[in-house]
Amino acid sequence: MEIITATTIFLASLNVYGGCGFAYNAETSEDGIVTAKAVYHKSVCGKYLSPTLKYNYVYDGEQRLAQKEVLKWNDITEEWEKSHILNYLYDENGYAIEYAAWNSGKQEYADVIAKQTYDEGTDGALYIALYRWDNSGNDWVKQNDMVAMNLSGELLTSLELEL
Repeated sequence: MEIITATTIFLASLNVYGGCGFAYNAETSEDGIVTAKAVYHKSVCGKYLSPTLKYNYVYDGEQRLAQKEVLKWNDITEEWEKSHILNYLYDENGYAIEYAAWNSGKQEYADVIAKQTYDEGTDGALYIALYRWDNSGNDWVKQNDMVAMNLSGELLTSLELEL
């Protein structure tokens, strides 16, 4: 089972200047754990950086990713604004990622509106399912699911919930 750890976040931050038009700046704690990462869009000439997104990371006691908060840059106020949060919940079979959008009226990440689950079966397959919250039925409704088979014995990579 692939688990998202502090090391995974750190390794993803090493690509400082890729050819994709973005640059990254990682903030780390004293023990080297990435606690935040800012994403900057590079200008066409490559000389200027414009803030785009910022990710704040929180880990559990086992150094697994527990929360990923996403902030968007506001060009008018020149401040980071809360967008959404991903909560990572682990159990013996795998993990789930819950998505909650920022509610500016309540000043909190109000309701979890989507989740994605990753469960490892006894057959070695990874079962992935995407759910959306249905307010009228007051229950989760499955939107999509897939099975990732691991026939070669190599590690599987997990996908992040993107909405």
